[in-house]
Amino acid sequence: MALTRDQIAMRVAQEFQDGNYVNLG
Repeated sequence: MALTRDQIAMRVAQEFQDGNYVNLG
């Protein structure tokens, strides 16, 4: 499954909102 940059950005934004990326480093 290939994601475009926009799709990746949207997923990351959603996961930030869900608090899944607290430790991105």
